[in-house]
Amino acid sequence: MTTSTRSRTATGNGRVAPRYAAPETDDAAVAAAAPGVLGLFGLFTATVLYGGGLAGWWGGSGTPILIFPFTVMLGGLVQLVAALSALRARDALTAAVHGIWSGFWLAFGLYELLVTTRRLPLITSGRGVAFDFGMWFVPLAAITAATALAAIARSLALVAVLAPLAAASLFAAVGYTAPLRWSLTLAGWLFVVSAAAAWYLGAALLLESQHGRAVLPTGRRGSPT
Repeated sequence: MTTSTRSRTATGNGRVAPRYAAPETDDAAVAAAAPGVLGLFGLFTATVLYGGGLAGWWGGSGTPILIFPFTVMLGGLVQLVAALSALRARDALTAAVHGIWSGFWLAFGLYELLVTTRRLPLITSGRGVAFDFGMWFVPLAAITAATALAAIARSLALVAVLAPLAAASLFAAVGYTAPLRWSLTLAGWLFVVSAAAAWYLGAALLLESQHGRAVLPTGRRGSPT
């Protein structure tokens, strides 16, 4: 909502003319936070599901057909929308984070669809396409590490999202290519840690945009994410 304050000032001929102060609005704060909130919740949803499965908490033969629509929509398209919104706002960091990870979730969803339709084999650690899939995580780890370093200048809570996400990608790369089961399990746990941090930061930004003040601490140093 926008409010304005009216005051009166004297003109040169002694007449009194109305003067309107600059409007005070929380719309700008909401608009700045919106891409970050949307993207963080999309990242949380896809990452917590993938991380939990990788850690061995759940999953089975029917997992690919059940998970790919959700990862594509929540992790892929939702983060893509957030990335495009961030680009329009000239927010390079938010655009990079959600743009790169939306690409991963869209590609992963497509792979799961091809597995479901028996066009590609299911990833099995140490066999077949596992090494090739592990290579996906090498550039992901490098790019996410760069965004984590950049996030130091913005928000400690964002660093808490991106640092374990970069580490999870690194351990996933090692786990699939080596192959090492313990590395995949550790990657799964780190994905879940990153997902939890993404939910926290998304909730903090959402609350701040609605209350007009910080409700949960984020260690902010710069603009909203």
